[in-house]
Amino acid sequence: MSLDLGLQRKLQWPIVIADITKPIIGADFLQQFGLLVKLKKRCLLDPITNLKSMGRTGFSEIPNVKTISGNSEYHELLNLYKGITKLNSTFPKAIKHNTLHFIPTCGPPVTARARRLYPAQLKVAKQEFEYMLEKGICRPSRSNWASPLHMVPKGSTDWRPTGDYRALNRVTKQDKYPVPYLQDLSHYLKGKNIFSKIDLVLAYHQIPVNPDDIEKTAIITSFGLFEFPYLNFGLCSAAQIFQRFINEVLYGFHFCFAYIDDNLVFSKDKTEHTQHLEQIFKCFVEFGMTIDESKCEFGKPQVDFLGHTINSEGILPMSTKVKAIQEFRKPETISQLRSFLGMINFYHRFIPKIAEILSPLNAYLVGSKKRDKTRIKWNSETDASFDKIKKCLADATLSCHPSTDAKLALVTDSSDFAMGSVLNEITQKGPKPLGFFSKKLTPTLWRMWGVMSHTSEGASG
Repeated sequence: MSLDLGLQRKLQWPIVIADITKPIIGADFLQQFGLLVKLKKRCLLDPITNLKSMGRTGFSEIPNVKTISGNSEYHELLNLYKGITKLNSTFPKAIKHNTLHFIPTCGPPVTARARRLYPAQLKVAKQEFEYMLEKGICRPSRSNWASPLHMVPKGSTDWRPTGDYRALNRVTKQDKYPVPYLQDLSHYLKGKNIFSKIDLVLAYHQIPVNPDDIEKTAIITSFGLFEFPYLNFGLCSAAQIFQRFINEVLYGFHFCFAYIDDNLVFSKDKTEHTQHLEQIFKCFVEFGMTIDESKCEFGKPQVDFLGHTINSEGILPMSTKVKAIQEFRKPETISQLRSFLGMINFYHRFIPKIAEILSPLNAYLVGSKKRDKTRIKWNSETDASFDKIKKCLADATLSCHPSTDAKLALVTDSSDFAMGSVLNEITQKGPKPLGFFSKKLTPTLWRMWGVMSHTSEGASG
């Protein structure tokens, strides 16, 4: 977080969420920026700018400060492993693993010129790089590689600097390590009643880059060239290398589903869940990993995880995500429509006959470019498709957790331009849907389907 105390320089610092009502500035913060506390004058003095930030006397009824909020048995367990919740003021923490990120490339070094920035962007970029230099996240470079700096919008007024590594990624040999399918998560959850989700902090920065490849991470700016000794956002195969690492950390833990830096822990009951969490916390200590306790949830009957709401009965789209789609305005351009369809298709397995419903909208994308700004000419058919898909998502069917020994039934259906199916688990209470599948017929498939239909009709006649 960037703090502005009126000292004509913003102070970048990792903020820890504490169980208090008033923010507290710690000694590590004061030491890092060389700020002096003048108790007599009730102010902070900055020797660099020679400015002071005035304070005032206050009273607090807070008896103590806890960086771990909550009083459940799970938080008591977390208190035994406080090291995994402490974000060190010095970065990086001691590396306790052997995982490295390699950047194998072919051809000559990739270079680019520094991009010019708007004054507001330049100010943010300088502040961020000053912070990263202080923390050891990056360092000055003499590399003959240079990727341009790219400023990504963060909210409505802020910016996040990152490297535009597209040219580097094109000459990098990709790591094909598999990232798990979200759909596979449901196969582990039958009979599970207690859930926890664990979010890792500064996850990528816990993976060192191979020393011989550090120079390839260099980012060129108008105020210098900088390289990154630790895994940086935007690098090719970053997700794959971290997935390999987290799988190594949690190897053999069949009660945990790890999707890059998001982790879901599931158990039958509280006793078992406490044991599972303790095993994971021990591994995090062993590998020197840190979690963001403010984003974690422990011992819940229901949690939101990667855009889905998960409980003992099954999986549903998150209500907040559904609401965002419900409030999505009718797209005016092809590019906006593509964004809308992307959100819808993320939940395709919860919506029966989705290919048939979206067929009129998908027709707009035929022959279009990725960022096509062509304006859409809406008609009654596409209006009906847009409204219907929103309603279908609001009424999304619960996808049940499948049993390993379940009896399954595949029910299929088709029309002149789409085909679909639903996979049901047969239970004593009747069929329970595990997922919906549908596909629009391409011209080739449509012709084949027509021939097959006529052939079957002739055979039956």
